[in-house]
Amino acid sequence: SSSNPKSAIFLTDTAEEVEEKVMNAVTGGRNTVEEQKEKGGKPDECMIYTLYLYHLLPEEEDLKEAREDCVSGDILCGACKEKALNLLDEFLETHRDNREEAKETVEELVEEKLD
Repeated sequence: SSSNPKSAIFLTDTAEEVEEKVMNAVTGGRNTVEEQKEKGGKPDECMIYTLYLYHLLPEEEDLKEAREDCVSGDILCGACKEKALNLLDEFLETHRDNREEAKETVEELVEEKLD
């Protein structure tokens, strides 16, 4: 929600802001590492898995693997957050580059129109 800036990742967030938000995200993890490995995580209660589902893992096979790793306890929440952070960094870096290119194009078009 834009009314609470810490509750959403914005396309204009810095890498540091994104990292803070991801690392502080609520997950479907258990109380202890041992319990997580034994019982597995709960992806349906995890904000990181939600990022995967809607934004970061477009391939169904990758999403299925992430879910299975969570449910089986093969991956812990910290590692899952790191993976999400890396994917977000890649996406946002590409977005920033495209945005700068678009800004330059818009400036050129405006200058041409004014001439």
